[in-house]
This record gives sequence, C-alpha cells and structure tokens, in this order.
Amino acid sequence: MTNFKWNAKNYYTAKELSKFLEPAKKSLIGRTVDKIMVMGHIYTSIGLDDRENRCVKYANEDEWFVEEDMFEKAISSIPTHNVSLSLDEPLVLCFGNIHFEINYCEFSNAQIAINTLTFEEISCIEGCLAWKDISKYYAKNIIGQKLSDIKINYTSNPNEYVSHYRKIGEDMYDEIILVFENGYQLEIVSDIDYMNLRETPAWKYQQKIAKKGWDYYYDSKQFLYDDEKTFKELIAGSVPVDGNNLIIGCNDTFKLGFLDYDIVINNNGHISNIYYGFAVNEMNFLWNFLEAIIQSKEDSYLWCEEEGPETYFYVQNVKDNKIRFIHISSRKQDVKGLITEDFKIRQDFIISKYKFVEEFYKALRKTIQNFSIENEDDLCLQDFEKFHKDSIIVKKFLEEFE
Repeated sequence: MTNFKWNAKNYYTAKELSKFLEPAKKSLIGRTVDKIMVMGHIYTSIGLDDRENRCVKYANEDEWFVEEDMFEKAISSIPTHNVSLSLDEPLVLCFGNIHFEINYCEFSNAQIAINTLTFEEISCIEGCLAWKDISKYYAKNIIGQKLSDIKINYTSNPNEYVSHYRKIGEDMYDEIILVFENGYQLEIVSDIDYMNLRETPAWKYQQKIAKKGWDYYYDSKQFLYDDEKTFKELIAGSVPVDGNNLIIGCNDTFKLGFLDYDIVINNNGHISNIYYGFAVNEMNFLWNFLEAIIQSKEDSYLWCEEEGPETYFYVQNVKDNKIRFIHISSRKQDVKGLITEDFKIRQDFIISKYKFVEEFYKALRKTIQNFSIENEDDLCLQDFEKFHKDSIIVKKFLEEFE
C-alpha cells in the first residue's frame, strides 16, 4: 500500500460511508464528469483496443501493448472504453469545481474526501510522475456524461485478505459504483493492496444479480419441492412458438401511490402476468434487462420478486437477430392475487429482438408518461425520478430501426 500521506477520513462501515455519500450525491448528481486524474503508477490494465484485442496491459507510462505482442512491443491504439486500471494512490473524479477524491486499497475501508487535493502532491514512488490525466481511457462512455447516482454494494462477508480481523456479519461494503445517465458506470473496488477502477455498462450489475437467482433453480432441486422440475428440465420439455403478434401492456397501479408495474404479456391470446413492485425490486433493472438484450452476446435474465411468487425472464440469442423469450414463474396465473405454485413456463416464443424491445419499452414508457407525483413526500418519488430518466442505450437501439 502507498505511503502517501493524506488526512482524508477512512470509512470502515457501510453505514458510515452511506452517511457521507448522501450529501455528496446531492451536490454531484446531474453534474458532468470532465476529467479523471490519478496519482502514481498505473500497474496493470485490462480492456479492449480498437481491434477488439483482449487483455491490454499498461506499460511505459502512456503506451499500451496488446498482451499477445508484448515481446515485439507492438503498440496498439490507446483504448477509450472497457478499461480497468489498477492503482495504489488516490484518484480524483472532476465534476467541474467539485472533485470526488478516493483511495480504496483495503476492503471496506475507503479513504474519501471532496476538494482536499491540489494536484501538487508528490507521489511516494521515486521517479514517478505525481499526477496524470487518464480521461482518454474513458473518453467514449464516461467523460462528458452526467452522474445519476452513487451506490455502494453492501456485504456481510469479508474477503479473504481481511478475514483475520473483519468478521462475518459486520456492516461492510466491497464496491463503490458511480452510475451515469447513459447507462454506464465506474466501479471502484479494492484488490488486495490496490484499487481497481473499471468501466462497465450498468446492465452487467443487474445481470449478475438476476443470474445468481436463476442458478438456484436451473439444474438443482435444492430450493425446489421433490417433484418440482428444475428450470433446465422445464426448458428441455418446451417448444417455442412464433411471437410476432406479441403485445405487452401495463395496468396502471400508480394511482395507489406506488411505482408498481402489473405487466401483461399477450402472445396470440396466450397471456402471462408479472407484478413488478418498487418496494421489493429495483425499477431501473427493467431498463438494464432491455440493455442486456441489446448489447450482451450471452443470455439475458430478469428476476422479479412478486411479493411471494418469483418470476424469471430468460432470453437466448438465436440467428437472424431473433431471440427466444421464456417466462418462468411460480405465480399461479388466471386468478386474483399473488398465489404461489410450482415453477412453470408461462411463455416460450421466438421473436425479433427489435420487436420485443420495442414492445416492452413502449409499455413501460406509456404508463410512466401518464403518471405524476403531486405529493413530494410520496414513497416512490426518488425511484420515479431515476426511472423516468429512461435508457439512452434502448432509445438509440430503437432509433436505428426507424
């Protein structure tokens, strides 16, 4: 770890960090990130260059080398996105005259401050340029984008490097995530004695969570009844139908004062439902699910807690820019209320990717455009404001087909 002397406070618990971030977010959200500065060496970096070569390593200060050609020292074009940097001294995200400063080289013990560094500090590493501007490595998706949120990933499990003094059950965090309005985010994590700064689309975080739930049921009966089929068995016994006449609608539950969606999927008269309530689900995960369908080369997932029953959407990419959509749910259909039964396939059809995204997107937008919150103390105000910002990734995708 660096010997750089900095008097900024260390945040040892998730509660402490959350308390600091709440007022900080009020001054930063809506601002554009203009520049990213780092002190000291950049140790290793992984990303994609402009020829889609993987595992790009940082060497000789401002030169990037493709790992496969390291011996020849063939210089590749400098990556502008998908970059991950390993650091061990502070980094500064510049939002105009407000500078978010962080050094996070120890698990759940980040050192953070606002506007305390001057860029005149000297690195503890002999012969190293003290401060350097790394904005060019994030020029495509981060620089020039407006911040929409700062989140932390809570955990009660210490990583192996601190497990001798941090105990299971403590109030801890592992990731600090800055989310931008264009659907991309910067994830800041500790890595042994280093800090990692990496750019990812926000949908990767949502997919990680949804896939974890899916894996519980996919090929194991651990969480199922003895005679209940796994998701793998259900899919193996299902034959997809044509989905070109798909209609997706949303019943208006906003008048109850909550940001809830009662989504109706109608494929040629075959109907299934999903109740997506804000109290137990992250609303922006709906945008992230559509973004994953658009951008991911792998299967895509959505998990929904229906206040009892669970619903999963599963999307496979098939040829000719089509997808196979499967809706698996433990919610008993065609009855009033949220009644649980065995998991069953509720929908299984093949449809063009564009048609599915368009239909789902229109249903979400139509309902939210008809909703306004008169009471500023309403429980769903904050969720509504974030969700109402829409998805730039989805909008651009649909515009390409107009």
